[in-house]
This record gives sequence, structure tokens and C-alpha cells, in this order.
Amino acid sequence: MAKEHICFWNRVDELLKQKNITHNTLARKVKIDSSSISRGLKYKSSPSADTAVKIAFALNTTVEYLVKGTRDALDRKYNAELNHLYEYEDFIKHLESLPENMQKEVKETIIRVAENRKRDNFNF
Repeated sequence: MAKEHICFWNRVDELLKQKNITHNTLARKVKIDSSSISRGLKYKSSPSADTAVKIAFALNTTVEYLVKGTRDALDRKYNAELNHLYEYEDFIKHLESLPENMQKEVKETIIRVAENRKRDNFNF
């Protein structure tokens, strides 16, 4: 088991270097303490499943790759799509904090703007 954790954290570190991302940046993105990454590398500790998934999303890879070193094209595509959705996470939290009638107004406005833009793009 410990060997898998070594591979996990080594792959995380390798991807961070490839993407020129710091431990602090990754930690902020996945909402963990940056020392968790350093400890994982140093002590070969295992991240929680939730943290492993968030790290994989943030690095645009799969948990399978981080654990086993294998990549699957379908998993990468799926993961990229999920990563894209995570970009809207804060927006959705803010939207959900609004009263229901305001949520409806915001949703209708976004749909109206998107429909107008789509229509305008077809009318050159």
C-alpha cells in the first residue's frame, strides 16, 4: 500500500512541476492546507478520497493516473469537463445564497443574454 501513496504524491509533484504550479496554488484550489501536500510527499501519507479527487480535477488528470500511473483518454475528457464545472462552483454558491425569486431572475437573465448572443452570432 505505501508504494501506491509514494506514486500518488510523486505524480502530483511531477504534474505540479510540469504545469508550473506551486503547492500553495494547488492547496488553495482544492481547499486544503499547503502543508498537507508537503507532508504527503515527506511521509507518504494517503490523502482522503475526496482530496484525491479534487487534486486530480485541479491537475486535469484522473485519480487512477495519480494512483496507478495509467491514463485513459475518456477519463481525461470527463475530468476536463468536470474541472470546467468546478470553475463555476463559487458562482453557484453565491447564486444559491440569494432568495429564490432573485435566483430565478439571475437564471432568466443569463439565459436571455446567451440566447441573444447566439442569435447575434448567426446574424452577421
